[in-house]
Amino acid sequence: MTLALARGARQRGATILTNTRVTGVRVEDNRVRAVETDQGTIECEYVVNAGGIYAHEIGQLAGVHVPLVAMAHQYAITKPTGLSRDMPTLRDPARLVYFRAESGGLVMGGYERNPAVWGLSGIARTSTHACWSRTGTASRRSSRPRSRECPNWPTPRS
Repeated sequence: MTLALARGARQRGATILTNTRVTGVRVEDNRVRAVETDQGTIECEYVVNAGGIYAHEIGQLAGVHVPLVAMAHQYAITKPTGLSRDMPTLRDPARLVYFRAESGGLVMGGYERNPAVWGLSGIARTSTHACWSRTGTASRRSSRPRSRECPNWPTPRS
């Protein structure tokens, strides 16, 4: 879905910058006029906040409340195996798992019935997706692993 939206936006003249940190948003007369990034300032008429887990913080830079909260979630991505991007997403709501094509491989993920929130006090700039895939020892009170590399990993609840 995300890739389809991005493709449509590009076809209509949008520029999408990946791996670019937003450091500020200039708002004048209740409108965004520019976005400041680690790559420089970008003058603009329209902005799409596609910041993922950082969307709330990016919204705050513009004075907008984005009601999103990151949740602890585990998934695995296989190496490319030639899967078609047209492969449908498969979901089993009873088992709380899903499977979908991603970059020629397969993403397999699952959700918990009572997931733990993550990063309520802000998400460390050093956090990366690698933190979610490197796991340390599991707590006896929870099957949710803790990562030694990521001190912001949510603490298991009793």
